[in-house]
Amino acid sequence: KGFYAVFAYHCSYSKRKSGVMQLRILFLLTLVGLNYPLFGQVSLTGISVNHVPIVVSNLQQVKTVFADLGFKIKNGREHEGINNCFTKFQDGTYLEFIEPMNNKLSIGKYYTDFLKKKQGATALAIDVQSTEAAKLFLSKQNVRYTTDSNSIWQTINPEIKGTELFYIEYANKNWKDTKENTTHPNSTLQLNTTWFLTKNLKESIKKYNNLGFESEGKSVHFGMKAHTLRLAKNKLILLEASPKLPSYITNKSLEGICGFTIKTSSVDSVRKFFKDKPQQMIVANQKQTLVYFSEYNFFIEFVE
Repeated sequence: KGFYAVFAYHCSYSKRKSGVMQLRILFLLTLVGLNYPLFGQVSLTGISVNHVPIVVSNLQQVKTVFADLGFKIKNGREHEGINNCFTKFQDGTYLEFIEPMNNKLSIGKYYTDFLKKKQGATALAIDVQSTEAAKLFLSKQNVRYTTDSNSIWQTINPEIKGTELFYIEYANKNWKDTKENTTHPNSTLQLNTTWFLTKNLKESIKKYNNLGFESEGKSVHFGMKAHTLRLAKNKLILLEASPKLPSYITNKSLEGICGFTIKTSSVDSVRKFFKDKPQQMIVANQKQTLVYFSEYNFFIEFVE
């Protein structure tokens, strides 16, 4: 109320000086938009799932596995204690495979420690237009965070146990990978959905709501209780861990990212690469193929 009183005062006082009034209005609106978020709702805009890091013990082996399944593999480089490679899609989403090389460097140490628990997906990387806006949003939600940066990106890591997520802002927001690196023999197009296994569904919903995800409601997948959340064009599906886990999920104690839905222009194109590997195909119907990679502790659902 105090703000609106000041705003009205400036407007009435300056009626005879329209130029001054316009200037003061613009100034006050700028204050509201940038410096005083408590006058309105703080929200994250222009965000989407960017990529998912996946830690492995043998990078060359994973290159062979995924190349044999019709994925185009883009080589990375050794840096900051890791070596990596990528499977990139046309919409800018991608999977990043990482092998730790030096645990004396901070990033190398993080993935070395994670690998002691399992091979597999470590976190969701959420693309944001402004890390400053993300900091403001997290502060509004009373979420503590840490930051990191280099010449290519800035990251914000919310300190909420059991969420496995970080925000990333790239210095060059217009950069896109080449068509050659994002065109796959198996016709895959984009990372559509990420699946997350949790022992406390209600608590996980609350945590991800506080990180910018919108709830779409309850659902059931693979005979398990689930909840679907959305972040722009991407979905996150939370699965409640229980004794009724599908038999192909062999490690019942794991929590975290457990699967991906990848859109393809043709499920038949994907299946051609599994002719000699029928044991890996868990589900196969007209519009869907589900494949479980037990060594890496995740499944991939291919859909049209």
